[in-house]
Amino acid sequence: MYADDLVLLSASVSVVRKMINVCKQELTYFDMKFNTSKSMVLRISRARKKMYNDVKLYKVDLHFVSTVKYLGAHVVSANVFKLSFVELQSRFLKSVNSIFHVCKGIV
Repeated sequence: MYADDLVLLSASVSVVRKMINVCKQELTYFDMKFNTSKSMVLRISRARKKMYNDVKLYKVDLHFVSTVKYLGAHVVSANVFKLSFVELQSRFLKSVNSIFHVCKGIV
């Protein structure tokens, strides 16, 4: 069984490493583990472009990404916390256009 939808927030990469270790330890009590293929690191700070290759989970380097989709919204790597709703807007507009097209044919 895997842990699902867990977000770890920290002001430093070293604390994230410690948090990952604590979570791994706690999950062993429940016979669960993280899925390394779905785990990633997103940095939000002025130094976000500086990459750290030593954030590991089960001896696997975690990938640093520029966006993460979480609960339908995209969290974006930036100087400050930022959400992107471009994908949601696009789907909304497609739905509106489809409804408009159907209604236009009825009138």
